[in-house]
Amino acid sequence: MPKDNGLKVILLFILLMSTIFTDLPFFPEKTVTHSLTFIIAPMIFLFIFLKYDFRLRLGYTTKLFIFYMLISIVISNILLLYVLLKTGSLYMFGKNMFIKTFEAFFSLILLHFFVYYSALQLIKDISFKTIKYMLLFMYFFLTLIAFIEYFNPDFFNFFHSSPKEYGRLRLFTMEPSHAGLLYGVYAILALFFVKSLYFKILLLFCSLVVEFFIGSKGLFLTILLTIVFLLMKNVFSIRY
Repeated sequence: MPKDNGLKVILLFILLMSTIFTDLPFFPEKTVTHSLTFIIAPMIFLFIFLKYDFRLRLGYTTKLFIFYMLISIVISNILLLYVLLKTGSLYMFGKNMFIKTFEAFFSLILLHFFVYYSALQLIKDISFKTIKYMLLFMYFFLTLIAFIEYFNPDFFNFFHSSPKEYGRLRLFTMEPSHAGLLYGVYAILALFFVKSLYFKILLLFCSLVVEFFIGSKGLFLTILLTIVFLLMKNVFSIRY
């Protein structure tokens, strides 16, 4: 069990918190700048990169992520070329598709890589117990925010780029679909870390209530498909 590195504990906590606040009222014309991750993840990545003498420590999953990035770049450029050949212009819906593609690459792929790689490198020098309590804190923090928002929907509007216009919960994210995914991830991790069966049941009940009030249809579809996949996988394993 690794002995906690104080600086890395702080950096991991900041990184995790940045993934929660993703709709701050900064630079309203750009979506990616609403998130603290836009600033924090590259800085932590650079710190780790410098610490390891400008070398990337690539494991299997990190290499897989890079492969996904390369495939995404190729597909994006093929689509960009298709738009250019079909329309004779890189402008669609009043936007330059080349710039839009670059923005999407940074906000949806490269930024996620910074978060993923940095988190992997930080947890190597942090004990399992510390990681457990940190993730449980994130879950209980989001659950508390969800219940406060339910009883006072406008209470956290100053953390958002636009006022709330619907009854579903959005936590500190831009929309319920993002909130449902974010909360779902921390809820699953909390259920994994908690050992008491009664506490697991309580957490599961609270999590389902919060997800119900978030009301993300995409999340419920994802859960359904996951259950089907796991059932098929288990049946296949039993047969063979």
